[in-house]
Amino acid sequence: MLHPNWKIPQLKEVEWGYIAGYLDGDGSIPKGLEDGKLRFRILFGGNDKNITIWLKKKLNLKYKIVEDKSNKGFLARTNPIWRLNITSNRIIYLILKRVSPYLIEKKKRANEAINYFEK
Repeated sequence: MLHPNWKIPQLKEVEWGYIAGYLDGDGSIPKGLEDGKLRFRILFGGNDKNITIWLKKKLNLKYKIVEDKSNKGFLARTNPIWRLNITSNRIIYLILKRVSPYLIEKKKRANEAINYFEK
């Protein structure tokens, strides 16, 4: 999904810190091969839909928020998880560049993605 007109939003530092904290705690930066190419994503997920909506709005994203009602195995739960899956390399790169100073747990993966995109 191409997003050539997407620009990094002008947010307050505290908002970037909050987004980084949410990514560190309830998000992920998965990587994998797709059509033989290394791909990264940003995945935000949590059981509070309002936080997911806030992230989508603040980051000015057009991605859909998906409700995950998985209720199998050790991941069984009674409440749905709301997911926001960012797949555009450009958006991933710009968001990670902005939040990386605030990351703790996912700093290594974020830097790996940033370095990959800067090659």
